[in-house]
Amino acid sequence: MNIWSIILVPLAFIGGLFLFHFLSGHGKGKIVFDLDERYINYGNYIQAILQELKKQGKQAFYEGNGRFIIDGAPYTFIEWNVNLGGVPTQRTVLKQDKTS
Repeated sequence: MNIWSIILVPLAFIGGLFLFHFLSGHGKGKIVFDLDERYINYGNYIQAILQELKKQGKQAFYEGNGRFIIDGAPYTFIEWNVNLGGVPTQRTVLKQDKTS
C-alpha cells in the first residue's frame, strides 16, 4: 500500500458519511422524521405532521403553502422519498426559514 491509498480511503469513507447525512435530510436547522404511514392526500399528510410535532412536545401551526410555525420559528416543508434498506420511505423534512 502506498501513502495515497492510506490517506484517500479514510477520506473517501468520511466524505461518504457526510454525503449520506446530507442526502438523508439531516442538518442544522432541520426537523426530520419518518411517519408510520405513506400519505398521498396532502391535507392528511399535514395533519399527521402536526400530530407528530405535538407528540414531540413542539407547538406547531400550519400557515399554508408548505409553511409551518414551530415553536415560534418559520419552517418550510420538504417531502423526500428515500430508500431505507430497500424500502421506499416518505421522509418529512422541515427546514428552518432564516430569511423571515
